Amino acid sequence: HATTNGGITVGWYFDILLRERFDYQLYPFDVENVWLRMWHKDIGKNVILTPDLAAYSLSNVKDLPGLEADFVLPGWQLVSSFFDYKVHGYQTNFGIEQFKAKDNFPELHFNIILKRRFLGIFVGNLMPLLVVLVVLFALVLSTSKVGNIEILGFNFSGVLASSSGLLFGVLLGHTELRSSLNASGLVYLESFYLIMYMMLLLVILNAYIFCKHPDFFIVKWSDNLLAKLIFWPLFLGLILIVTLSHFYF
Repeated sequence: HATTNGGITVGWYFDILLRERFDYQLYPFDVENVWLRMWHKDIGKNVILTPDLAAYSLSNVKDLPGLEADFVLPGWQLVSSFFDYKVHGYQTNFGIEQFKAKDNFPELHFNIILKRRFLGIFVGNLMPLLVVLVVLFALVLSTSKVGNIEILGFNFSGVLASSSGLLFGVLLGHTELRSSLNASGLVYLESFYLIMYMMLLLVILNAYIFCKHPDFFIVKWSDNLLAKLIFWPLFLGLILIVTLSHFYF
């Protein structure tokens, strides 16, 4: 349509399916940027696209300009949306002699900042691991040669069978996490599963030493009290180390 200053405003409506590549290293505390990179349809004219900011009634990026008010993305919280320019360079002129965009040419981007919702992931992934951890601690508490041993029912084969069942559950959860993310590297939440593997092995090793070498100083002291005391500090310490390495180093 014609404008009051003698110009012409042309609008488009289109649907598009884009593939975004996310970095899942800090999952489930990751913040992602979904961005659209826009070119003029005739790149040979070296046109720099400019957003019509005066057409928006929203001036704060947290008011989500450019998005519908009822826009919902399951599992994500919309943080902000904004336009910006990024400088790009190209090693070819695409066969256009007047093409200048190959040297630090500004290109318009529309960005949507997303923050992942943590509660659903906590219930689906961390709660099962917490239950496994409590059961492991109960197995450690059962390693005793004093008191009513019949009630505790401790023996190495029982610990090994229980740990094997717990290992199978942890493996299923770990496999499901990897398949759902399809991430190339190690993500933060995956470190919890690796720590659980280590805790399972340590519980089995402790039970084996307790049965096979009862005079070993680690298990002999106060009826394997050392393993019972360091169980939670060891687990929480490993979580702290992994968290610091992912977020601060």
